[in-house]
Amino acid sequence: TTGALPTRDEALALLHEWIENPALRKHCYLVEAAMRAYAEKSGEDADRWGVTGLIHDFDWEKHPDLERHPVQGVAVLREKG
Repeated sequence: TTGALPTRDEALALLHEWIENPALRKHCYLVEAAMRAYAEKSGEDADRWGVTGLIHDFDWEKHPDLERHPVQGVAVLREKG
């Protein structure tokens, strides 16, 4: 089963709300691009894969350890539906 993902605009707003570091933002944009390319190559949903790549590290600045990242971020996404 696949859950609902935010739109790219919603994901971008979330990313900008949670990440201040330009290098980390750039990392997320690059992962988004790579995920889109892999999805297209594999015949998968490029928008879904891209948004997933874009927000994969959105909680890293606030929770930069493996005990809280990505668990805390997942909780935030669940709260947002």
